[in-house]
Amino acid sequence: MTYIEKKELTVLIVTYAKRWEYLKISLQHLLSYRQYIANVILVQNGNDYNLQNYLTAEHLDELRLKLIVNQNNEGSAGGFGIGIETAQQVRGKYLLILDDDNFLPVDSFENLQALDHLKLSSIYGEKIAVSLYRPDHDQNPEKFTSTTYISSDSYSNTVCDFSILHKIKRKSYLKTRAVASIAESFSIPYSGLLIEKQLLNGVEPVQRNYYLYGDDTRYTLRLSQAGVRFLTFQNIYSRDLERSWYQSDNQVVMSYKNSVDAMLHVEKFADLMRPFYQIRNAVNTSNTVLKTKPVLYFLNYYIYLIIPFFVYMPKNKMGIRNYKVFWKAMTDGQRGRLGKSNLFR
Repeated sequence: MTYIEKKELTVLIVTYAKRWEYLKISLQHLLSYRQYIANVILVQNGNDYNLQNYLTAEHLDELRLKLIVNQNNEGSAGGFGIGIETAQQVRGKYLLILDDDNFLPVDSFENLQALDHLKLSSIYGEKIAVSLYRPDHDQNPEKFTSTTYISSDSYSNTVCDFSILHKIKRKSYLKTRAVASIAESFSIPYSGLLIEKQLLNGVEPVQRNYYLYGDDTRYTLRLSQAGVRFLTFQNIYSRDLERSWYQSDNQVVMSYKNSVDAMLHVEKFADLMRPFYQIRNAVNTSNTVLKTKPVLYFLNYYIYLIIPFFVYMPKNKMGIRNYKVFWKAMTDGQRGRLGKSNLFR
């Protein structure tokens, strides 16, 4: 018995701007195992070109495409939010989410089909989801060698991944993997998520107000809290057609101690947009999803807010400007001021 039977798979892809050359390759790879695909939901985030004409010209009708067009770029949250909601309303037992520039190779799909669902269920329980390994993007060298992982309950009261207790006694928050060769995470990116649709029922919808970043963290964290366990296998992977910004041959990557340190050294104001939304949304998730002990949570919050001023911030006008943006990101996230920020309009 295979992991996925014929006509059981819904594939969701969100595409942006004029990225047809990548998207076309991703869609063409789906044809390799089209007999297992019930439908493909394609969300065009921003009506930059007539995508339907391109799809028709390439004769991709065999994929049973359903195109959803957001007239404006609604960001990750808007694109995947409507895509996931639509996926729950159409036929197909499983949902597979991909980016518009990556694909699941045939050998990887065959390895997925070879999984023993009954055996995995006996170890991890019935609520299992697969997170495709992304070797072209993954920066964790210990992903398949470490014997421990951090569970969602161990992450309570953290703020942007920070906890003073984790610093003091990190090992006490680690759990031993059930199977050493299978990586497990409590929160994952959308891209590469393969999950039974029934496991999405009753879970908080995608937070649309997160706009650009962090909505996948929150959504999959909610799934994890509902008992879903995300498993990653080294031989079940996706391939990326485009490099990330940090992989560019011409990119000069400076070494900073952490993301806040890097943010406080940003020279161009416009380049603060990405870290602003990442920190703001992460704080909001911490406050509304992870907070269980207010005293411990606010201790972590104020340490994370204040220490960068003394330790990381350059003592010049640029540093003060960046710290003000960092402060606003922290306070906006804490107070629930979400959506597009006036700072970058």
